[in-house]
Amino acid sequence: MSLLVLIHRHRSLLWELLKREIGERYAGSALGWLWVFAHQVFLVALYAIVFAYIFPSRIDVSSSMPRDYVTYILAGLVPWLAVSETLARSPGVFTGNANLVKQVVFPIDLLPVRTTLAAMTNQLVALALLLGWMLVRGGTLPATVLLLPVLLVLQLVLLAGLSLLIGSLSVYLRDTKEFVQLFTAAGLFLVPVLYLPEWLDRVWPGIRAALYVNPFSYLVWCWQDCLYFGRIEHPAAWIVLLIVSLVSFSFGRLVFERLRVGFGEHL
Repeated sequence: MSLLVLIHRHRSLLWELLKREIGERYAGSALGWLWVFAHQVFLVALYAIVFAYIFPSRIDVSSSMPRDYVTYILAGLVPWLAVSETLARSPGVFTGNANLVKQVVFPIDLLPVRTTLAAMTNQLVALALLLGWMLVRGGTLPATVLLLPVLLVLQLVLLAGLSLLIGSLSVYLRDTKEFVQLFTAAGLFLVPVLYLPEWLDRVWPGIRAALYVNPFSYLVWCWQDCLYFGRIEHPAAWIVLLIVSLVSFSFGRLVFERLRVGFGEHL
């Protein structure tokens, strides 16, 4: 079953699961759902302050930047926030919902989709803040923002597939969580969010090639095309992202279908 068919078929149940997922995170807190907004405001403001006022005074980035450095940073940070949150929560999508997994009639393949959509809900808040920042700085938005819905769908397919894969493996290999945590801790520095790819050549010639084996680099480049460059600066990245997203979900689904028969015994 394709991802979009799965979402459409169980849209009512998925909506309830999504509300429950987000609501449980802030249950008992005074602000409740407002924390979704507050967290993103804090992160966006933190990066904006650090890279608008502190970092430029330490390093000259103006010569290689066609526009302000903050927009470049945030254009890559917005998707990375969703990636890191999805990956961090994926090891527990099945192990943390044993009661649902053991129900014969419950469509457990919705659980990774729920986790992915919850992360992307936070991302949409950060995106709204970034668009506001861009309007304040430049007065207009580039026409490429019209590609954002397409990009969000590709990202959903990519991350849902990875969540299916990681969640399924974690039922049998509990160490999966530790490996994922190591990657998410270092991941921000492994994608071109804080730097331009050509900057790497100044530090270590040849290391720039490492970006091209990281699938998340292509996701970041596509987001930067939409929000920073205002044109398709990386056309190959869009093609690669489409292929990687489809492969991710297909492979994640395959592993899930092979392993799900033993979930009940291992939970």
